[in-house]
Amino acid sequence: MNKIKFGILVFIGYVGLIPVHGQDLIYSQFNAMPLGVNPAFAGNNACNYRVSAIGRSQWGGVENLKSYKSGTIAGDFNLNNIYDEKMNLWGLGLLASYDQAGIGSFTNFNIIANLAYHARFGMEGQNFLSFGMGLGVGNRGANIGSYTFASELDAFGRPLPNRASGESFNTNSVFYPEMNFGALLTLNPNENTNLYGGASIMHLLSPNISFSNNEYKLPMRVNFHAGANLYRGGFFLLPTVYVQYQQHTNYNVGGYVGTILVSGHETRNPIIGYLGFWYKSSDAIVPAVRFDIGRMTVAFSYDIHVGGVSQNLRGVSSPELSVNFYGCFGRSSKRTGCPSL
Repeated sequence: MNKIKFGILVFIGYVGLIPVHGQDLIYSQFNAMPLGVNPAFAGNNACNYRVSAIGRSQWGGVENLKSYKSGTIAGDFNLNNIYDEKMNLWGLGLLASYDQAGIGSFTNFNIIANLAYHARFGMEGQNFLSFGMGLGVGNRGANIGSYTFASELDAFGRPLPNRASGESFNTNSVFYPEMNFGALLTLNPNENTNLYGGASIMHLLSPNISFSNNEYKLPMRVNFHAGANLYRGGFFLLPTVYVQYQQHTNYNVGGYVGTILVSGHETRNPIIGYLGFWYKSSDAIVPAVRFDIGRMTVAFSYDIHVGGVSQNLRGVSSPELSVNFYGCFGRSSKRTGCPSL
């Protein structure tokens, strides 16, 4: 293993325990998991309920380093009055996420309940101003004995035999409270146009997540996001932008272009195919493909790393797969201007 790769292993192990500039996982398909972006999305879906799942593998091509594996599942629904489409809505949601870094089995788990209120406005009540809050618990853990620290290396970065790290930790697992808040504006000027934008703040409590006596508070994450669902000239256009600040600023901008592949009729839903492309300011460009099959949406994306990592390491890969399903309680699906991937 060359010096660069060994240095990366040591660095990842170190920041996993003392994340001075740590940042949350951000999926490339961020809008495929809306509750992970903004709790105000809870209940703002295609009809009454939505079930979402997404998985990501990162650093798969790095020698002697297991992939970062991440997965999130969520469900949300709105308490819609089927007799009055102009009533305001309450939305409820639940999200659970897990990710693991191969070195030291560093893990992070969160489970968050979300509550949102969607106030209708406009002549037909077709627009929404939404506010949401998320409350939950998180856990971070690590197999500390598997890490390599600087005190265990010589001047050339080689391991020293029988050298103790000299590090002291009180625990290898930390539980902490979570609180998130967000606001969302959804506009539906006509049946072929849906516009939305919002902002959210995650980790409002900035909890202490240190494994040692040295306090380290999880920094708040501020999100700004916007997008549209447009139908023009036989094509579906889904531009999106996401800006995230958590000690550093990153953004993800791009979108999908789609068209009907198989027409629908009275007993069969249409199949819509999309091709997408995003640019991530961190280190990647992201091509993607998506299919809408009735009430189900399936999307696959692949990060092509173009930054410093790609110059030093070969075969780095970050594939992502997401599935969303929309359903209704005892009535046909009627989209209310739901923002989607």
